[in-house]
Amino acid sequence: MKRFAITVAILAAGGFGCQEPQVTSTGHVQTIKLTVVDTKDQAFHKEGAVELSPDEQAYIKALLAELHDAAIREKVPELEDFTKAIEKALTQAENGEITKEQLLDDLAKAEDALNKNNEQKQDEVDKQLDAVAAELGKEATTKDIADALKKKDLAKAKEELEKLAEKLATKQLDDKQKEELQKKLDQVAKLMDKQDKQDQDKDQKQQDKLKEEIRRLEKQKQEAKTEQQRQESERRLEDKQRELQKLQKDQDEKNQSDQRKAVKRLQKDMEKAAENLQKPQKDPSQKDDKDSKEQQEQREKQASENLKDAARETGKVDQDQRKQATQKKMSSQMDDLREAMRRAKQKGNKGPNDPFNKNGKNQDFMSRAKGGKGQGGQWKPGQGQGQGGQGQGQGQGQGQGQGQNGGQGSGQGGDSWGTGHDDNLTAGETNKTGNDKDQDLQGQQGDKGGSTRETILSAAQKGFAGVGYKKVYADYQKAEEAVMRNEKLPSSYKYYVKRYFANIHPNMAAPATGDVPK
Repeated sequence: MKRFAITVAILAAGGFGCQEPQVTSTGHVQTIKLTVVDTKDQAFHKEGAVELSPDEQAYIKALLAELHDAAIREKVPELEDFTKAIEKALTQAENGEITKEQLLDDLAKAEDALNKNNEQKQDEVDKQLDAVAAELGKEATTKDIADALKKKDLAKAKEELEKLAEKLATKQLDDKQKEELQKKLDQVAKLMDKQDKQDQDKDQKQQDKLKEEIRRLEKQKQEAKTEQQRQESERRLEDKQRELQKLQKDQDEKNQSDQRKAVKRLQKDMEKAAENLQKPQKDPSQKDDKDSKEQQEQREKQASENLKDAARETGKVDQDQRKQATQKKMSSQMDDLREAMRRAKQKGNKGPNDPFNKNGKNQDFMSRAKGGKGQGGQWKPGQGQGQGGQGQGQGQGQGQGQGQNGGQGSGQGGDSWGTGHDDNLTAGETNKTGNDKDQDLQGQQGDKGGSTRETILSAAQKGFAGVGYKKVYADYQKAEEAVMRNEKLPSSYKYYVKRYFANIHPNMAAPATGDVPK
């Protein structure tokens, strides 16, 4: 009996639930019973899969959107690759395909790829480029390149190198200018090579010195006459060993740095350009001929290509510097993303209490944020219960208390205080008239309010989607970001503050169509 496989495509338009599609093969009709499920339905996710609430997903997506926008704005493809990798992992998480450990592992791998071969000591590379600028600035032909380097405008320096290469290729430089250019490129190449060797020698001397101290301490430890002397030598030995390991690690990072590799290639390109511009020594017994001129033109053409290569390497240095500057600028978002994923829970594990979803109020809040009505009873004052001296309190602050001595009283409590509170701390929903109009009133100094108050009241009625609300939100978000940067707050506090601002973000809260529900 032959066995064969049949692939059946089920269209989502058919709806979720039980279906009985028919499969026809060589005249035979077979009915297949199956159940079509939503990939995001957690009831069908595998055991141990990571669970992200819609609110958490929205928060993470908001962070990824900020990173993606920065990648496009700053032209950093590596950061864009990072966001794509996390978006893929997030989709797998939504579909219940991966565990929390796998989600965190995907994040770690994406971060490693983003940070690969980063320059750890930018000041050293900048110092070398400053020296190049100082030398190039001494010659009129290369002054524009020097000015760009001094201003840290590597994109402009790249452009000026390309212009110089074009001038050389199209014979816009006279013999004197070419001679001066050759000398200056030769001097710069030698200067860069000298600096590189000095840095290597300095690092090697530091390592050799530490190695010698380690050998001395090892001998001192062996010859120690008391346990106290031995322990002291061992402690100092371990300190020096750690110091040596750090130096060796720093050296490895320098060798792997994309910027330093590009700068080294830049130096080689200038060196080759100088060599090709160098006129060969002529034999006095020979006269100039057509062949020697053609050879010189060919060498100048090659020197032009060398300068184009130098421009390309300058662009690579610029690209890497922009990547690292953008990473530094977006470090807060990166920290927030890491914290959000760390707080994710596994299926079947309740995880920490989420104040945003207490008593199921989060979905109601998101509905209201979009201008919806929400559930009538969610936010109305009610009876609250609290313990601590076993007390009960009502929503209006009056309560009954039963203290440790068992006494009861109305509104006075017992001998000990309670710690209970009413979870329903807000009033009922704002009545909607259907005639709401977003207003951004100009504030006047005085005691009669201003535009911010009116805008927020309007947003409370219509949802966080008005133009005026976006400006108010941006102002408050700037203040929030300043506090997050300057105040030493626990990461858990920062997480909830930032999630709150993500919840009331005008773009996230607005309906997909951009229209405010009536």
